[in-house]
Amino acid sequence: MARTLLVTVLAVLLKASTQRNINSHGNSDCSYESENLALNWSYDELSNDVVFKMVARNSKSASFYTPVAFGDETPNDVVTVYVRNGQIGLIDGHLDSEEGTIEADEKTNVQALGFDLQNGVLTAQFARPVETSDEDDAYLGNCITMFLPVESHEIVPSQPLIMPTNLNKIRICDIVVTCTDKKHSDVLVKRQQEAICASGPESQKNRITWTVDGDNVVFDVNQNAKKGRWWTAIGVGSSMENLNLIGLFAENGRLKHEGIYRTEGKMQPEPFEIENVALERRSANVKGGRAQFEIAVSKRFFTEAADESGCFTLQIAILAGNYKPKFLIGKHKQTPTAIEICNLDACGASSEFQLDPTTTTTTTEAAAPQEASTVTAAHIEIASTVASPASLSTTEEAKQPILTVASTPIPAVLNPDVEGSAEVPTMATVEVEGSGQGDVTPLTNELDGNPTGKGCGANHEDLKVCESYFAEYLGKVDEWSKRHNMTIASHMWKACTLLSQVQHVTTMCCTIFRSTCATHLQL
Repeated sequence: MARTLLVTVLAVLLKASTQRNINSHGNSDCSYESENLALNWSYDELSNDVVFKMVARNSKSASFYTPVAFGDETPNDVVTVYVRNGQIGLIDGHLDSEEGTIEADEKTNVQALGFDLQNGVLTAQFARPVETSDEDDAYLGNCITMFLPVESHEIVPSQPLIMPTNLNKIRICDIVVTCTDKKHSDVLVKRQQEAICASGPESQKNRITWTVDGDNVVFDVNQNAKKGRWWTAIGVGSSMENLNLIGLFAENGRLKHEGIYRTEGKMQPEPFEIENVALERRSANVKGGRAQFEIAVSKRFFTEAADESGCFTLQIAILAGNYKPKFLIGKHKQTPTAIEICNLDACGASSEFQLDPTTTTTTTEAAAPQEASTVTAAHIEIASTVASPASLSTTEEAKQPILTVASTPIPAVLNPDVEGSAEVPTMATVEVEGSGQGDVTPLTNELDGNPTGKGCGANHEDLKVCESYFAEYLGKVDEWSKRHNMTIASHMWKACTLLSQVQHVTTMCCTIFRSTCATHLQL
């Protein structure tokens, strides 16, 4: 009898050890850190969301995933951040109790706030409500157990994602009270107020961006020209049920068909017509193994799905699966990424490079007077104001040109099909103030001096205003880039192209202009 009992106990222990190795940890500072994973969380009062920031290290594979699970005794509710061949995504899911696989929820409640991937280090920030209507979502208001993997796990092609067996367990209680952090609310307020105009950062290989053009929303789809028949979808709705979507069907990268579809329950999406909603193909190109499509759809397609606060959930699935005959959407191999959009109109055509609506003016002294004029070129103003000769003092001091960063945006000056080719205005308008006649004469927008020449001259010295002007201007470019999850380096060619079109900059600020823009304009 005793021997039988001992064998039974050993069998149970052996089974438990092969299922999951769970280590318990305390929680005192709303954070967790191990050798390969760091996670912190805070409660945001404004949105009633819990904001998570994850840093996961993985140097073994280009495709990996890191799940964060919640439950009582065992994990059930799972949020998974993954990288698949450079493409970053987020899955709001749950654990299949029988198979141990991570399955996507029917309704997405997790919102992506930001992603970054550098040298195998993934940084992800996402938010989830304390309480949702999804029965698979855990309630985060009381005590809950968090299950965290010891390390990220490799994504095996054609295999489902599974919950790792080696987990650390953390018991957390009263997040709403103990983990409230006022500064974290800025992230969510920013999400509501600022434009989200892309499916991910510029570093993502496959990416979709969008702009509002009048009554239309224009989507620029950039993806691999993948062999075979693949579909890409842009949907609107928080749940995979009753979802309206735009289906794009490509064969070997070439766009064969586009259309509007709708899901009913868990049925296959079917072609669907929406009154007063039109879909237009504007361009479709394949070059160098890449496919680029430009698709326009009536803005009403999205605004009718918005809630009382004007927000809606955009579902993005790029090269998500193979399509069937007659352009029917097949089962997706990749879970769509959900993005909450609350300020669609801010993605206007002018928002591609929008500076803050403030104008900064800096003045300094100069060596010689100049005629008064106002020049506008490439949306950056330079106003030159000097005293008349009669008002000059005996030391002949004079005011210098005022360099002004205008509140107008920097336009997209490159042809997207030809990298490095600039389409900058060739004419500017110069209005001569004080002439009494209001004459307006065209002025060829030639560069002052020759920035493509050999240098600035042996005796050249930049005006004192140049340093602060460049610092202010590039600071705004950098600020804009960060707000849109981009890097300033990716926009320097554009900023430098426009700076080169501004009168006085290439001569009076020749040294700093060349040191800043030489590599971007091949000076």
